Amino acid sequence: MPLCPYDAKILGSAIKKARNKKHLTQTKCAKLLGYSLSFQKDVERGRFSPSLENFYRICRTLNVSADECIFYDMNSE
Repeated sequence: MPLCPYDAKILGSAIKKARNKKHLTQTKCAKLLGYSLSFQKDVERGRFSPSLENFYRICRTLNVSADECIFYDMNSE
């Protein structure tokens, strides 16, 4: 089941922040994860929510905890 739009945006923002923290472009991050650039962009924009397997890969690759992605505070930016 996909995430609701609000939760997808929260996840996307957290992933974008983690990617930026590692100084990765969307293109480099997508290559690292083995995804297309359009998939990376859609996830970060909250248009698409990754599967559980992809979510796990994102967390491991970007060295971010699942809690940071799920309970991310978009107001703290």
